[in-house]
This record gives sequence, C-alpha cells and structure tokens, in this order.
Amino acid sequence: MATKRGARAVAREVADLRPLGWSALAAVLALLALSGCSDEGAEPMAPDPDPEPVVVSFAADIQPIFDANCVGCHGAGGSGGLDLRASATPGSLVNVAASGYAGSRVVPGDPHVSVLYLKIEGDASTGARMPFGGAALSPALRTLIHDWIEQGAPDN
Repeated sequence: MATKRGARAVAREVADLRPLGWSALAAVLALLALSGCSDEGAEPMAPDPDPEPVVVSFAADIQPIFDANCVGCHGAGGSGGLDLRASATPGSLVNVAASGYAGSRVVPGDPHVSVLYLKIEGDASTGARMPFGGAALSPALRTLIHDWIEQGAPDN
C-alpha cells in the first residue's frame, strides 16, 4: 500500500506541474545544462616540467645562516681553523682543505663530498653534527646550503 500511495503522490505532483507546460521544463533543463560546465572544455594546465631553478645567493641566503648558527664557534680563530664570518667567507670554504678530514670544506657542484654539508647533515663519517651542541639546521636551511654548493658555490 505504501508503494501505491507514493506513486499517487508523485502523480499528483506531476499533474500540478502540467500548467507550467513543457516549455518551462525545457527552459529549466537548458539552464542546468549550460551552467554545469564553465571551463568550456579547456585543457587543465600542466605543471611546468622544467621550472626555472632558484639561484641561491651567498650574501642573501647562506651568510645569514652562518651568522645566526655558526660564527659563535667559527669566528675569528674559530674551531677547526674555520672562520665563517662574512669578512672571511666564502674564501675560507670553497676548495679549501678541511682540517682533520679528507677532502675540501666545500667542493663546488658536489655537496655530497663537501665536508661542510656532511657536517650539517650529521653524516657519521665527519664526526659530530653541526652546529655542535645546538639544534640541527632546519631542512629548508640545509637545502639552501645544498643548493648553493650544487650551483657551484658562487660568491654572489
């Protein structure tokens, strides 16, 4: 019985719409069809497969990291003979032998053999992670140093 009542209710509602006519129904359907898609078939934009690399500036990006995290120990006459003050860098880093380690402090183009980068990453082959006794540099700061070295460690 519930089914018959439901069918009767629908039939009454349809009958109530008859005075509107088929043209009103067609207009409503046309509006629904037109408003359903606003991109008009345009292809979605794909991400740039080869975005412009971000150039890391030694003066603007790297030296401030050293100033805030390193010069307390690696200033004038610094630990390990490393001076990271603005007046000494990057000359005290690039292609300079690392005291107590095989290799150079910074090897332009290759952060993964640069003692400086290995130290801030905490690589066991280079002893204690830097900054020693302090919090590790954030991933974003380590990435800046990585990218600067990878870009050739320019004095820019």
